[in-house]
Amino acid sequence: MEKVYGYVRVSTQKQGDGVSLIEQKSAIEDFAKKNNLTIIHWFEEKVTAAKEGRPAFNEMMALLTREKAEGACFHKIDRSSRNYGDWNRINILADAGINFYSVSDGINLSDESSRLPADILAAMSTHYIRNLRKEVLKGFYGRLKQGFYPLPAPIGYKDMGGGKTKEIDLVYGPLVRKTFELYCTGKYGIISLTEEMNKRGLRGRKGGKVTKTGIANILRNPFYIGMMKIKRTDEVFAGSHKPIVSKVLFNKTQQILDGRTHKRVIKHDFHFKRMLKCAHCKYSIIGERQKGHIYYRCHTKGCPTKTIRQEIIENVLRQFSADIALTGSQLDEIREIAQKSLEKGNDFRNKTITELKFKKTVLDDKLDKLTDAVIDGLIDRDIYLRKKEKIIFEQVELQSKIEQLNEKQEVEDHHVDKFLELLKTACIKENQLELADLSHMVNFATSNLFLNGKYIEIKTYSPFTEVLRNKKSTYCPPCRDRPRTAVANDTEDGTWVRYRIDIKKQKTPKGTIDLEEIAKSLIRSMATL
Repeated sequence: MEKVYGYVRVSTQKQGDGVSLIEQKSAIEDFAKKNNLTIIHWFEEKVTAAKEGRPAFNEMMALLTREKAEGACFHKIDRSSRNYGDWNRINILADAGINFYSVSDGINLSDESSRLPADILAAMSTHYIRNLRKEVLKGFYGRLKQGFYPLPAPIGYKDMGGGKTKEIDLVYGPLVRKTFELYCTGKYGIISLTEEMNKRGLRGRKGGKVTKTGIANILRNPFYIGMMKIKRTDEVFAGSHKPIVSKVLFNKTQQILDGRTHKRVIKHDFHFKRMLKCAHCKYSIIGERQKGHIYYRCHTKGCPTKTIRQEIIENVLRQFSADIALTGSQLDEIREIAQKSLEKGNDFRNKTITELKFKKTVLDDKLDKLTDAVIDGLIDRDIYLRKKEKIIFEQVELQSKIEQLNEKQEVEDHHVDKFLELLKTACIKENQLELADLSHMVNFATSNLFLNGKYIEIKTYSPFTEVLRNKKSTYCPPCRDRPRTAVANDTEDGTWVRYRIDIKKQKTPKGTIDLEEIAKSLIRSMATL
């Protein structure tokens, strides 16, 4: 009896769970019995035959080359090969005397009359794959042009089904945004950022811990700003999904990754780091730990600015916090005035959105004309890809502006809430306010803090300037025409440090707080958001 191998194959693991492999084996076994063949070994695979390199097939062909068997049986020609490379290997062994049987097709390659129909069937199998690949690519790019991502959603998004927009994952989406934000602080490298995000609960698509490569891929992926890029061809498409990070944050991340931005490693995380500057040389006052205490001093050689202890800075800033505090009823009145003013800006916002949508339509027309030009052969593919990417970037930027304007009301409400919440925080008793909350409030409320001799000069942002101006009018004596000055005392060595608020001479009548002026300054400050 002739000793042969049996080879069965399906294209995917999912197909392997069905009955196809069983049916193929059954047909080959029946054929072997009728033709006096002995199956000495089975080779089974669950991979496509469109490309060369199937492990089980290669192993079988190597054994046949060494004449370990007299031939091989397949269920059909397309089970043995769907590419010309593997089919050529089969023909070479057939010419060397190895028998190949296609059970369903009734073909034996040792028979010369079977070679022509076998070659035709092999060509049809290869053509089928080429055509299928073309149709798949057509559907793939069709989805991309519609703004849908036909691949698995990246970390931070959820798959909603075929032909549907990816949605932001409520758990991992914010963590992805935090990944970009933390990396841009300069405190983290890829390794330390990976450890930090794993601690915060970020996970990969399969639920395991995110890896260094995973973090690097997140930071490089333009999908998070609303764009879809195909790595193999470098083509870019505008997505219909909602971005997780802004284009500004993404670009800053790319600059750091590309080494165009210097990333400083911070060894000591003091509460008031980079908050104070020297009034003489304009450099930051550096914090350092000496003899169990934290001191801040100017490191410029020959600068007259003296060392100041953290406790003194803390006392001064707590006094500043108390000075900007307002009562609950005053905060409610400011909110009411601000909300009325915000409602008037909706018409202008809607007009701007209409103009941006028109510009986006113009870009759509440009993209259509560009596509026609490359089809007609007027421009080459490289120029087409560059111009297309530029147009899509502009489209994404316009769409980003539209979304920002649509969300403007929410942002403005948040700004009002944050301002009032900080003033509410300022009402907390001085010794109960946490240092982290104090530094956060001062950073939000002030533009500059200068150490000038015995004074800490605090320059405030609007509308905190208006709050201080009104509070100054209420509390200061009628004869005083200079900014109000408060003092904080270092009880250990008796050194006095004063602070003064850098504001203009007030014009508000004594004994009143102009809440409307504060609310209007709050609205004006939103122009910088």
